[in-house]
Amino acid sequence: SGVAISTYSELQAEIAAWLQRADLATQIPSFVELATSDFNATLRVPQMEILASTTVTAEWTELPDGFLAIRHIETGDGKRLTFKTPELFAAFVATEAQPTIPIYTVADMSFRMYPAPTSLDVELLYYSAIPELVNSSDTNWLLTQFPSAYLAASLAWGFKFLQDPAGAAGWDAETKRQMAIVTRSSRALTEGASAMAIRVA
Repeated sequence: SGVAISTYSELQAEIAAWLQRADLATQIPSFVELATSDFNATLRVPQMEILASTTVTAEWTELPDGFLAIRHIETGDGKRLTFKTPELFAAFVATEAQPTIPIYTVADMSFRMYPAPTSLDVELLYYSAIPELVNSSDTNWLLTQFPSAYLAASLAWGFKFLQDPAGAAGWDAETKRQMAIVTRSSRALTEGASAMAIRVA
């Protein structure tokens, strides 16, 4: 990517340099936080995947920390559970049918399963949020692998803060270009070796 940034403090310094403003030190963390939020709302790449195993013992199970979206959930012996929207889930429950493999939905920051398991081993593959940058030495996989994406997205918010529409539009366009690079490069990881991209919780 061409930009030598590896930590949160280095990213903040680079943002300040590109904005050419020494008086935005208190705002720059907000630009980075907003950029991270945008990435979490948009990106769904292998680096964000986590494979977790758990035993479900009730109808409702709290979602894992950082949960963004599910890829799939299956029983310990490899049977995939069927997802239904909350509305279709409720309609199915109302029929009192008893599926051999539970169905599930996501509501109220929880998984909900029917029939309610008493002890069901499951494997869950889900997208997890990109870790926030808080301390000066912090980093995360996106900043490490694609620092230009972080810089562009943060600068877009910086120029919006400065009420510079042209600057903001230019950096928004660059952010979209960088996001496409992240997605394209990350998808290449899955070609023939998808398991290498999955982190185990």
